[in-house]
Amino acid sequence: MLASMIERVVGPLFGSLSGYLNLPAYLKGRWTEHKHGLKSYFSEEEYWKDAIGPDFHMPSKQTLKEGEIVELQAFELSEWFPRAPGAFWTRHGSEFRAQARQEIEFQQSEMLIFTPTGKQYMMQGGMGTQRLNSQDIGKAKYKILGATSSGKCSRGIPVVLPESVYDHIRSDLLTEGSLRATLRGVYTPLPIPRDEILLKATGVTMPTELQDWVSCSFFVPRFCLLVESSLNVQRIKPTGTLRADAWSVYRDDGGDYGWTYCQFDPANEGSLQEAVGFLREYAAAHSNAGGVRFVTEFDGTTPRLNAEWNIKDVLMGTVDPRPIAQSLVTWGAGISDG
Repeated sequence: MLASMIERVVGPLFGSLSGYLNLPAYLKGRWTEHKHGLKSYFSEEEYWKDAIGPDFHMPSKQTLKEGEIVELQAFELSEWFPRAPGAFWTRHGSEFRAQARQEIEFQQSEMLIFTPTGKQYMMQGGMGTQRLNSQDIGKAKYKILGATSSGKCSRGIPVVLPESVYDHIRSDLLTEGSLRATLRGVYTPLPIPRDEILLKATGVTMPTELQDWVSCSFFVPRFCLLVESSLNVQRIKPTGTLRADAWSVYRDDGGDYGWTYCQFDPANEGSLQEAVGFLREYAAAHSNAGGVRFVTEFDGTTPRLNAEWNIKDVLMGTVDPRPIAQSLVTWGAGISDG
């Protein structure tokens, strides 16, 4: 029973946490000098089909290769990039979201509120976005953005660009919330420091049941697009409407864990604040023991949740995931026994 619980609930939950802990991978990108080819995409679905291959939600082959030049035609750029890039487009993500449809707590018009189990399935299905301040990568500063053709940031593509390139579009992103552009970048790998996470500190053991989930990418290769010059960002007007997803993992005084997320408009600070309010209300309403604490923070520019693992500490690599990993296994054992 515990093995089944870890496979269905505890493992994916920790996988989402370890994906959060893998944010420093963006700071360790191996910028390739061997560039070749050119592939042009008009939709994120086309891109992810070539990037994901056999685990895509439709039959596909993985055709994108490291160092290939990728052109995204008329995509919306914003500061919000996917929590689990590509997970939405996998067959597993599609299956999880279908399961979530059986876990609706409340529905009014097009608005759906899922049960905690439904939220879990939706998060496993790829929901959730995050943003960061510019970060030092080697001797330069870089900014991580998200590019989407659908207007749904959780479905988009992570894009890394030097701060000098970001400066050319910063004002549009801050005032409009997004920028429509055709951009060209290099398909670049993100190294996942599995051993670094497993060997963080002495005295606490990473449960063996969760070790394989440390570098979990939800069946998606870990890559981003590196846009090296402002000449590779061609602005297009007008800007479209975007939707991003505030999210977090939370736990309460009784040791129970849960996921929550809420959609918002990146161009509207009030919409973002309402989403944060929903996260707090949802976690409190679905806590069995009270004392709700958020484990993860989705906004590295303006922290919103006073989370146990704030993004600054995650990026510095000072967060040790093992105590929470152990408590997750204990929690899963309690569920399976119940």
